[in-house]
Amino acid sequence: MLVLGLAGCPASRKAGPTTTLPPTALYPSRPPTLPTTCARKGRLVFVGMDRLIGITVDEVARHFHDTYGLPVEVLPAFPSGLLDPAWDPATRQLRVEQAITNLAAHLGPLGDAWVMALVHLDIRVEKATELGFAFSGRQGPIILLSLARMADAQRDGQMDVTLLRARLFKQLARQIGTVYCGLSRKGPPSSVMREKISVAADLDSIDEADWRSEP
Repeated sequence: MLVLGLAGCPASRKAGPTTTLPPTALYPSRPPTLPTTCARKGRLVFVGMDRLIGITVDEVARHFHDTYGLPVEVLPAFPSGLLDPAWDPATRQLRVEQAITNLAAHLGPLGDAWVMALVHLDIRVEKATELGFAFSGRQGPIILLSLARMADAQRDGQMDVTLLRARLFKQLARQIGTVYCGLSRKGPPSSVMREKISVAADLDSIDEADWRSEP
């Protein structure tokens, strides 16, 4: 297990070649920091399946360690076959609830950990009141995040890894803000803690430096 300790904080589905991105789609307007109201409840643990697109779990963990000074743990990758029972071949999506149940059994007791689990497959929340397509889904202390819904970001006909990473960091920041910090999701559209994220353009409109949780 790789453990990164505390550190000081340092100073659509597709974005086609003609898409104009907001200024903060790729980079925050200033160095992000957690709000002083962050409760810092529990531990943050990152894990991913054995094949990810465009980024590694270590790189994700390092972003949150170096940017926010967060203590994070990285677990060994889990085999993709672990999620086979949760795969729906008809929709070509993972059923979130079943996937998390399988992953929880694999990981064992979690104590006070919040687990951010990254997968490269598309996911569907079965219990959603609206369309279940999602960038992430949570059950108990495990949050499943789908790179597939962010990884088809393209510019000039090529996958834009910078845009992929920016979207993932924002979605993870939002989850951390909810479960680790205890913040509400009532912020303005540019905030990490905005009320709703439905499409990739919503992620692109977020400034990772904006953590307002009220209108």
